Amino acid sequence: MTRPERPGLRTAQRLRALGHEPLVVPLLSLHFAPPENLIANGLPDGIILTSANAARAIASHPHLPRLRGLRLWTVGSRTTAAARELGFDNLQAEALDLDALAVVLNGWEGAGLRLLHLAGQDRAGDLAAMTEGSSHIIRTVVVYRADPVPAMPADILDDLAAGLIDAVLHYSGRTAWAYLRLSEASVPGESLPPVHICLSENVAAPLLRAGGKVRIATLPTEDALLACLSEAASPSGVPGAN
Repeated sequence: MTRPERPGLRTAQRLRALGHEPLVVPLLSLHFAPPENLIANGLPDGIILTSANAARAIASHPHLPRLRGLRLWTVGSRTTAAARELGFDNLQAEALDLDALAVVLNGWEGAGLRLLHLAGQDRAGDLAAMTEGSSHIIRTVVVYRADPVPAMPADILDDLAAGLIDAVLHYSGRTAWAYLRLSEASVPGESLPPVHICLSENVAAPLLRAGGKVRIATLPTEDALLACLSEAASPSGVPGAN
C-alpha cells in the first residue's frame, strides 16, 4: 500500500476484511499549507475539490464557515465524504475523475460561474484549461503538497527482492514513479516481481514503461481497485498485498 498514512490505514482495514495481509508503506508525505486568504478575490459561486486531501487541508481554515454553504463539485466519493465531514452540503456533482468533471462543467447550462478549485501542488491536469471553452472562471489555489519520501524501508526492499510481496496498490502516478525510483537499486531484475494494481491507465503508465506486471481497475475507484486485486489473486488470496 503506497498511499499516505491516513488513507493507507483505512484501505488496510478493507484489505484485512478481504483476507489479505496489507503493509502500509507511504511513498508520499503530505503537507497541508493553504494560503491565509482563500477568498482574496471575493466569495466565489462554488468550490471544486478534486481530492480528499484538499478538503482536509482546509479543515481548520478561518474561511471554512463562509465556504460551506457554496455549491460544490467533487472528484471521487472519498472527496465527497471528506467535504461532507466539513459541513459542505450543496453538492452539484460528483465525477469519477478530472476528465469527467470537465465534461460536467463544460455542459453547464446556466450562467458562467466563478469557481474556486482547491487542489494539490501536483495535479492530474489543469481544470481551468480543460474548461476554457465554457463561460466559467476557475481559480486554482494550492492548499497542500505531497513530497516523495527519501527512502523505502529496508525490510520492504528485502521482501520485494525475495519475492515475498505479491501485489502493490497504486493510487497515483506519483507513487508509481516513487516506487520505481526507490526500489530499482535494491530489487534485482531476476527477482519475482509483484503485480501492480493501478487505479487508472495514467497511474499505470510509468510501471508499464518499466516493464512491470500491471493490472488496471475498470473504474478509478477504490472498490474497482480492490475488485481488480481480487481478480489478480490466487484462490488462496494475495497474502502480502502492499
